[in-house]
Amino acid sequence: MVRITPLPETLATRPFTVHESRMLGIAPKRLRAKDVFDGGRLIHLPAGREFAFAERARVLAAATPGAWVSHESAALLTGLGLPPWQGNEETIHLSKPHELPRVRGAGVTGHRVRVIPGEVVEIDGIPVSVPSRTWLQDRRAV
Repeated sequence: MVRITPLPETLATRPFTVHESRMLGIAPKRLRAKDVFDGGRLIHLPAGREFAFAERARVLAAATPGAWVSHESAALLTGLGLPPWQGNEETIHLSKPHELPRVRGAGVTGHRVRVIPGEVVEIDGIPVSVPSRTWLQDRRAV
């Protein structure tokens, strides 16, 4: 019988990127075990639990260099408030500057935007559009 080495505590309870697992010395073969699910490009999920919106946003932003949480997803994270027809927690909106390729993937809506320094901040380790920019982005979507 094959024994599976437990994941480190820092990864066992949250979504994580391939880069995080490599930094902790986890072999690629270990990520193919039955207690870890493929969460999409460069993302892995420990089996057996649902993940909160903020956890999914954090790992998607971490797996996408240059990207930050934006639009209605940023409004949810910052507590900005949204009209009833917005606020779908199933899709994470990620933005990147025009110079970088658009974000693509399951569960992600990608945007390429012009960004001014100071319009992106970190909230609990997640890069997020500031509320004023978020408000303008969501107003354009109406």
